[in-house]
Amino acid sequence: MAAFFRGQSASEISSGTLQKLRINGTLSYIRVGGTLYYNYKDIEEMLKKKQ
Repeated sequence: MAAFFRGQSASEISSGTLQKLRINGTLSYIRVGGTLYYNYKDIEEMLKKKQ
């Protein structure tokens, strides 16, 4: 089972960056009601590539 987190709890990535990545299709997400959830593993992999 994948671990998800709310975008507001992402300390290393700003909400604007998350929005940009979501819009251009780089980052997948799930919307539950009005809250967006991101796959933690996807964020981790993206940050590793950045380094």
